Amino acid sequence: MHDRHVHSVFCLHGSGRRTEDILLERIEAGASRVTFTEHAPLPPGFDDPSPLRDSSMAMEKLMEYRAEILELRARYAGKCDVRCGLEVDYIEGYEEPIRQFLDQYGELFEDSLLSVHFLHGSCVDFSPEEFERLLSEQYQGDLEALYRDYYRVVALAARWDGGAHKPRRFGHLDLVKKFRDQFPLESDKANALAIAILPDIAAGGMGIEVNTGGLKKPCREIYPAQPVLEAAKALGIALSYGSDTH
Repeated sequence: MHDRHVHSVFCLHGSGRRTEDILLERIEAGASRVTFTEHAPLPPGFDDPSPLRDSSMAMEKLMEYRAEILELRARYAGKCDVRCGLEVDYIEGYEEPIRQFLDQYGELFEDSLLSVHFLHGSCVDFSPEEFERLLSEQYQGDLEALYRDYYRVVALAARWDGGAHKPRRFGHLDLVKKFRDQFPLESDKANALAIAILPDIAAGGMGIEVNTGGLKKPCREIYPAQPVLEAAKALGIALSYGSDTH
């Protein structure tokens, strides 16, 4: 089993466990390859909208993170193939600084993810309260409009020219559903909105992950939902597994 979405002690909103302990847990779960994909530093000029300011590691931690993963790679060689990647945020309006970051550092991180966590400077997945504020302030309470806009940004990310080191797979494609208990949108409608942008993902040469972390979130469902996965497979979109362990 290859687990290609794992976080480390450098994750400010994680469990605080040592990176090695997280690796050992994944090995115990049966992973023969583990890719650490820590949250990349946010681009200059973009203020972390998380109330806890914990969305990503700081720029000055980047190489320390890489050094730790490479040390674990050497220590566990022969037992587990440890790889070093990033979870890079696509943020509309910040494409150029994100590309500059990837141009400078991307070659050092061999297996990365592209994710969308932010809309209009707000976190989609921080808390129900933050989601409600975004819904009210930006979409006048129109939940379907919020979903539609989220997938519009994902489609932009898929077609974005992020350079040679742009990540080639998406993390938690339908993250917008995290708080669906409090903010319900009919499943068929929500899935249709996700399926509608799969051609953009295919055209952009992107894959998507099957993220089981959603099972532990309020939505209690894998990211993305099964109908979306089936539609992705029908389009030949590559799938990968990620536990999103923190």
